[in-house]
Amino acid sequence: MHRSTGRQQQAAPRHPPARSGSSASLTPPGSSQAGSEQHQLHPAGAAQPGVGAADLLGLSQLLLLPMHDTAELVMGSVSVAWRLLAEALALQPDGWAAAAGAELWRLMDAETRRGLQWGINNEELRWLGSELSWRLGAVLADGKPLPPAPPPVFAVALAGGVLPCVERLLRRAGEAPLGPEVGFAEGLLQQGTRGPFLAALLAYGEPRQAAALVATLGKLLRGVSSAYPALAVVPTGVPDLVVTCVRGVLLAVLYDEKVLSSRWVGAGQQQHQLARMISYAVCEWLPPLSRLARQWMAADAAPGSDDTWRSLGLVPLMCWLPLLACRALGGGSGAVGAADEAAAGAAGAAVTAAAAAGGWRMFVLEEVAAVSLLGDALRLAQFKDVDDDFVEGSLDSLALACCGVAAACPEEILGAGREGAAAVVPCGVQARTDPARGGDVAAAVPAPSPPAAPATPPCPSPAQWRPVLLRALARSLGSGLYGKEAAEALEALAAQLGAWEAGGGDPSKARGKKGKERGKRLLAALGRLQAATPEVARIAAVLLPPAEARALLRTCSYPACANLAGDSEADLRLQSCAKCAAAAYCCRACQVAHWRAGHREACALLGPGAVES
Repeated sequence: MHRSTGRQQQAAPRHPPARSGSSASLTPPGSSQAGSEQHQLHPAGAAQPGVGAADLLGLSQLLLLPMHDTAELVMGSVSVAWRLLAEALALQPDGWAAAAGAELWRLMDAETRRGLQWGINNEELRWLGSELSWRLGAVLADGKPLPPAPPPVFAVALAGGVLPCVERLLRRAGEAPLGPEVGFAEGLLQQGTRGPFLAALLAYGEPRQAAALVATLGKLLRGVSSAYPALAVVPTGVPDLVVTCVRGVLLAVLYDEKVLSSRWVGAGQQQHQLARMISYAVCEWLPPLSRLARQWMAADAAPGSDDTWRSLGLVPLMCWLPLLACRALGGGSGAVGAADEAAAGAAGAAVTAAAAAGGWRMFVLEEVAAVSLLGDALRLAQFKDVDDDFVEGSLDSLALACCGVAAACPEEILGAGREGAAAVVPCGVQARTDPARGGDVAAAVPAPSPPAAPATPPCPSPAQWRPVLLRALARSLGSGLYGKEAAEALEALAAQLGAWEAGGGDPSKARGKKGKERGKRLLAALGRLQAATPEVARIAAVLLPPAEARALLRTCSYPACANLAGDSEADLRLQSCAKCAAAAYCCRACQVAHWRAGHREACALLGPGAVES
């Protein structure tokens, strides 16, 4: 069994969550027990329930409930109704329960807009969210490929607007971290289901809504990385919710029972959509996740704590870097679509593949800052107890990531081994160009990366890839599916870095006859490692190039945009730059900030009217 994931996704619970807090049952309106707690109102001043203007006019008797009892009644009624509807859907998916279930979710969406202001405590809201979501997390949790259509319970939730509801709750929680939406969002996105649940939303939801959810999570994650520039603390509250959601999705689509799996890759519409959304998510989430991890590692944030590895999001970064490195090598699209590309024209296909590989290579080096990230992770790995199953899996992933990036970016790795050459590589936020941001301009248009926004803290200096650290990692690897191959590749890489150091960083001294032999051994070891991990190439093959992925939803071109106004990122109105029309902004403040941060130079290169507005 392969233990390289560190995946913390729990199986969807078999039973609804237990409710905390008050356990008193609700008294049905009109019952004999309700008289002392409820006040009856009789229209037109009627003195008795049986006689009066209300009865003469055919009006029902009205019941005035205290605010707390009203909230209890709503939550209890929704919980019971959802449970009954789920049972009915299991018996007859296309019956009356489908329409009723969708209407229930629409009602819940409406009630969360006004009902969360009733003063219900966070524990009650968290319980309600858990009660609604516990049946929805098994869509990707059973180890089988994505079904052509979502399960009935999930389908009615989608029809009722659960996807935009989740995005709205996250945006409101981001705006007000102590607001009532936080508890409900935490319950709806509980630990055991949030990864599979959100991944299923991306696979089956309306495409524009799904892309907007990805963009909102990316914006929230960038806010977290800016809010925690150098604090040696583990995030809590909304930051923890955001990081955990992102981590859960990135791992849920990669692993099944701790084994790398391509079960979501296929020719179906749902697999195609999930591949597009995950490509977009990787572009939006990995750069701020990398920045966050590097900031905390630079601050020596509890280096011996397992929670640090989980909370920093290091595991999804380590797990995704081999796939991105595979695409940077050009091994992704060629592995799956070579025949079709040849039929369409070998020359054009080669140009397209080269452009895609170049885009991913730039993304790995500049936006994720993989050389710096892995150098810090190698240093942090020295503090880990390899007897822990989770830690051992993390080290396996780290080894595969180091080997993959070394294969895709050998010159950068050699430079980092001696002098930390990756220090000149800008961080993810700094590397976002205007065309990539909107996806409207061809990748060939030269546009320099704008400098970091003034409010964004600088990235820490990268750690060096020391040969001794690589050899220590090789010795600590477990006996997984590729442990032997990874150890051999790490040893070969360490030898190459050692020769580079011995030559004082002079390429001519490290590339003699012995250098060529070392290079051949390294390439052979990397080849054996790639052969031992065929799922990497299979998954990498479906990833869109970064520019194409970011074109799924045009968002504000200012990389540090923190605008969470409105219910959805897709609803923000954008105003194109009057000079180049390539950039677009959600507000005047973002436009001015981006102009000062570097768009002035990019705008001059793009020229007037580069893109139709």
